[in-house]
This record gives sequence, structure tokens and C-alpha cells, in this order.
Amino acid sequence: MSDLVALVVVDQTRSGLGGASHVHAPLAGRRVLDWTLERLGRMREIDRIIEVDHRDAKLENLRAVEVARRWARGCWRGGLGGATVFDELGDLGVLAKAAEAVGAQSLYLVRGDWCCVDPQLGDAAVAIHRTNPQRMKLCFSQAPPGLCGVVTTTQTLRSMADCGVTFGRILGYDPRDPRADPIAKDVNIPIP
Repeated sequence: MSDLVALVVVDQTRSGLGGASHVHAPLAGRRVLDWTLERLGRMREIDRIIEVDHRDAKLENLRAVEVARRWARGCWRGGLGGATVFDELGDLGVLAKAAEAVGAQSLYLVRGDWCCVDPQLGDAAVAIHRTNPQRMKLCFSQAPPGLCGVVTTTQTLRSMADCGVTFGRILGYDPRDPRADPIAKDVNIPIP
């Protein structure tokens, strides 16, 4: 069984939509980040949890996502250019570098301010990925933003970063490149 690491993006200054960071904000007597880590700790399918400091992210990439997601904040996808909530994870090069540094083969990616991340949905996505990591390279749920992360391999994440490909490009619809919608495939964990 491959090592699967939850990479938690901790941006000290910005939210995924460009506002102020909430990772250290108090929520019911604890920091938002603490709630996220606690919920990830309930997952049975992940082997380790690693926090990734996002200070080395390319600001222009973050700003593009902020603009693209501005009109689709309540949806998991549907932003300009097909932007998804997973694009809010930030600079894929920073994430790939962190994954390579810890020797992770596969990843469950979430933001530190996703304090309502659902352990059951996450476990379901990871379980699907583990059945065949080479075929199930990108597993997700169309749950509302922040309830489920995305599962991928470190190799896939590195390829996406090197080629400048976003999650929205893979999971969105582009009429210039018609293909079956990924929500109709096994890589999508349906929401109840």
C-alpha cells in the first residue's frame, strides 16, 4: 500500500479567495486550523498529516484564482475558466515540492481553513484512489467548498505544476476539448 499524506495548505496571510487568512482565527475556543487538523485526524485512510507553508507561492497565480472564483464561491466548480475550489489550494509547484520533500507517493490536499472537511468523504476519495493509483490519479467530490479535499499522486501534481495545468482545466468543461464530465466517472465521490 502506498504512503498517502494529507498536505494541509497553511497560508498565513491570504484565504483561497484573496481575503485575510482565517487559519489562526478563533472558532469555538480553538483556531480554525486546529479544527481542520482534528477532522483530518479522524480519517482512517491517510498515513500522515503535513502542514505546508504557502509563503513561497507565486502571487500572480493566487490572484488569478481569486478573480476566477469570485463569482462561484459557493460552488465546487464553475469559476471563470473552469476554476474549482481545488484551485484555491494555491501554487501547485509549492505543493509538489513539499510532497517530494516528505517522499509522499499520494496526497490528500486541503486548505488549513477548511475546518468542516468531512472525514468520511475524504476517506471515500482516498479509498477509491488506493484501488488503482495509476488509473485513479485524481479523485474528488462535488461537495460544497471545503468539505472534501482532492486526492492525487505526487507525480501527477508535479506534472500539473510543470505544465501549468490547473484542477479546473482537468475537472471543468471546455467546449474546445470535449470529453466526458469527470463527475460521471468513478473518480468522483457522490455526495449523499
